[in-house]
Amino acid sequence: MSTRLQVILDDDELARYKACAAREGVNLSAWVRMTLTLAERARPRKTPEERMALVKRAMDIPESARVPTPTIEELRQGFDRKYERAPGL
Repeated sequence: MSTRLQVILDDDELARYKACAAREGVNLSAWVRMTLTLAERARPRKTPEERMALVKRAMDIPESARVPTPTIEELRQGFDRKYERAPGL
């Protein structure tokens, strides 16, 4: 099902948007749909409160379910060992 959306533009806006659509090689309706889709994708889907709740929930993972992670120093030592043995370096 399609629904018509009416947007009031002044003459300068309309001319600019038509020019943008022409540069893209599409009609104005297609350009507006593409632009709205891009604007929608650029916005976060979750509110800041929802994102913070996810972080808090992730921090509440029980110790038994956590994956062991090396310290920064252990990572550096591992990289150093790897590149010391790398051929041609």
